[in-house]
Amino acid sequence: MKKMLLLLVVFLVISTWAHAALIQAKLTVVSSQGIGSIMVFNKTANTPGVKCDGTTPCNFTFRSGTNVAITANSISVGFALRGWRNATGSATVCSTQTGATCTFTITQNSSATAQFDEVFGVHVSVSSGTGTVQASDTTGAPPMSCSDQCSRPFFKGSIITIKSTAGANQQFGSYASKTGSASQCSANPCTFTLTQASSVATNFIQIP
Repeated sequence: MKKMLLLLVVFLVISTWAHAALIQAKLTVVSSQGIGSIMVFNKTANTPGVKCDGTTPCNFTFRSGTNVAITANSISVGFALRGWRNATGSATVCSTQTGATCTFTITQNSSATAQFDEVFGVHVSVSSGTGTVQASDTTGAPPMSCSDQCSRPFFKGSIITIKSTAGANQQFGSYASKTGSASQCSANPCTFTLTQASSVATNFIQIP
């Protein structure tokens, strides 16, 4: 009797596992504006990725429990991945991801859109004297900072703050040059909305 019960339990466990393995879930991915490329990977099977380009959604089917990775890359100059939007099902975790790759275990029908937006370069530099110039936006990302010169793209429409910090025995003097959206800068710090490529050069002067 005990042997029969044991066999029954084993049978039920195997049947449940087999049934779960046969359950399938659909994944739908798409690139916004058709300016990005998405690669979809089956990490469980470790198979080569499959590419999805353009604005037409791509559909993939996986067994429930499969570890899936989706990676997005811009294929258009002047655009970059802003994040994953319209994420549903198992892919909802992608909504909080800021990197180009989102990994999750798919257990239900899911979807995600790779949102690409226009970017503009911001260039900051020290024209004279010593100190650092910093450029940051409101996303909470680490600011760009240098004591010579540096550049980085920011998304169009970002609120950019330029802050110049003088070195020892130095003080902020003026902006030696300013272009693009930063043309309005006069006081330190300076804040502006980024609508075009911009640059700011800072003059530090000796404290009398």
